Amino acid sequence: MARWNFEGVPRRELKEALRRREIVNQYVRRNACMLCMREGVMACGLCEYCYAMLDGEELNAAVDWNTGFRP
Repeated sequence: MARWNFEGVPRRELKEALRRREIVNQYVRRNACMLCMREGVMACGLCEYCYAMLDGEELNAAVDWNTGFRP
């Protein structure tokens, strides 16, 4: 999935976005998912549906945010 909403972060840029505190914090403050813009996000700035689709380095970065090991 590239992204569901044109306002969100393109999937190919998600790994880099998860490394940048200002981007993640922006989406958490807005309570909007980085990929689909759905309300109700975790500490990593993603909703539970988009979080479930992550793998590899994206998943590792999101887990770090959710467990308190922020970049």
